[in-house]
Amino acid sequence: MKGIIGRPSINVVTCAKESQPVRITARFPDGFSSLGATPMDCDVAIVGGGLAGLYMAESLLRHKKETKVCVFERDVRLGGRIFDYVFPQVSDEVVGLGAWRVDMAHYNMRNILKRLNIPHKDWNFYSNSRTETRGYFSRDEHEIKRKSFPALTQGKFKDMTCSQMLDYLLKKEHVDKIYNFATFETFQQHYLTPEGSRGMSAFIAALAKSARRLGAKIFTGNDHRILSIHKQTNQFVLKTSKYEVRVGKLVVAAPPGAFGSVSGSVAERIRRAPEFQSILPRPAFKGAAVYPRAWWEEITNVEDKLYPMERFLSNSDCLGWTLPHGGRGRNGEAVLHVAYKDGVCGEKWGEILKLPKDVMDQEIHRALEYKFNRKIPKPLSTVYQYWNEGAWYLQKPGSRVSMKQVTQWAKRPFAGEDIYVIGSAYHPYRGYSEGAIMSANNALKDGWKIPIPSPPQQMQGPKSFTDINWKNIR
Repeated sequence: MKGIIGRPSINVVTCAKESQPVRITARFPDGFSSLGATPMDCDVAIVGGGLAGLYMAESLLRHKKETKVCVFERDVRLGGRIFDYVFPQVSDEVVGLGAWRVDMAHYNMRNILKRLNIPHKDWNFYSNSRTETRGYFSRDEHEIKRKSFPALTQGKFKDMTCSQMLDYLLKKEHVDKIYNFATFETFQQHYLTPEGSRGMSAFIAALAKSARRLGAKIFTGNDHRILSIHKQTNQFVLKTSKYEVRVGKLVVAAPPGAFGSVSGSVAERIRRAPEFQSILPRPAFKGAAVYPRAWWEEITNVEDKLYPMERFLSNSDCLGWTLPHGGRGRNGEAVLHVAYKDGVCGEKWGEILKLPKDVMDQEIHRALEYKFNRKIPKPLSTVYQYWNEGAWYLQKPGSRVSMKQVTQWAKRPFAGEDIYVIGSAYHPYRGYSEGAIMSANNALKDGWKIPIPSPPQQMQGPKSFTDINWKNIR
C-alpha cells in the first residue's frame, strides 16, 4: 500500500445548541471590552478546527485529561487545508483540493485510520509517472535527464542518481554557506546547475464525530471566529463577535497566515516570537474538471496513455501534476485533476483566479491542450482552490531559526504558561498531515503527560541521504 484515500462522510458536523445566554459587562486592559458578550463554559480553548485541532480535542477527552474542551473554527467547514470536492455528475468520485494522501510511513495517521475505522483505498502514488519537460515526454527519468537537462549528463554529475546529487548538495562545506543565498533554489542552482530548478475529509469527519461524542464543543463560522486573545490574571480571554471564552489552557491550532488576523496581547506575543516569524508559508493551487467523457482514454499511443490515478507531471504552463480519476457518471462523465502546483506557479494561478472564472477556465484548457499535445473537449464544470495562506511551509531565507527550534518552541512557547502551538507549520514534517499529528502529540506530552505513540519497530530512518528514496519526498 503506497498511499491511502479515505472516502467522504455524508454527515455534517453542526454545533450543539448553547444554553440560554447570560449577558455580562466587564472591562479589561489594552482597551479590550466584553460589553454584551455571551460567555462560554470551557477549560481548554483550541483555536482552529483543522486536523491538528480536532485531533488535540479528541485526544484530551479520550485520555480523560480534560472534560470541557472547545474548538473554534473561523470557516463554516472543518478541516483547514483538508478539503475535498464532489462533482454532482460523478457523485462517487472525490477530488482532493487540499491534502491528498497518507503514506505508509505516516504511522500516526494510519493509527487514526485503524482506530476510527475509516474506509480507504490504495493508491500507487509513486509509480513511474509520465513526465513532460522542455517539450520531451517520457516515463524514463534517465531519458528526461539526457534530453532535457544536458548539463547534468556531464562532469561530476554524469553518473549520479538524484539521491547522490542531493548528498553532494548538502555536503557540510556547502551547507555552511547557505546563508549567502536568498532561497534554497538559488543555493541549489549554484552548486548543481542553473538548469530548471474521500479524500482526506474522512479523517476530519471521523475525528470530529469522535470528539463530539466524547463531549467536545465544536463551533464553526464567522460568529465563532476568534478575533482576539488577551490574558487577565490567570486566565486567557478569547473574543468572537458574539462570545467570550475564559480558559486556563490555550491551544493555537491555526497556521501562521490564519493566526495573523487575531489581535490581543497574547496573540501578538506569539507572533513576535522569532520562531513564529521564521516560518515561510508556501502557497499552492489545485484544480479539477468534469468532462462529458474520459477523453484521455481515447489516446491510442501506449506511451501517451494515462490510467486512473496515474500522475502526469509537466511544469510547462504551470500545471504541475495532472491525474485522471476512475469513477464514471451515469452518462460516462469523468473527472480529471487538472493541476497541482505550488510556489511561483501557484501564485500565478492565484492571480488569475481574481479574474472572471471563464478566463481561468480558458487558461487551464489551453495549458491542458499543450500538455496532452492534442485538442480536448470543453469541461462540463470546473473547481479551483488556491491556498494563499500556505499549503505547506518552509523557513524564511536568511532565518537563523531551524525547524527543530520551531518544534521545541511550539511545545510550550512561554515557560510556565499553558499555551501550546500545534500544526504542520510548526513541525519539520511539513506539507504532510502526519506533521500536524506529530506536533499535537508533542503538546499532549508536554502539557498533559500523554505518551507519544512509538513507530512500528520495522520502521527505521535512513542513515544518510543516499539511503533515502527521494521519490517519496515531495
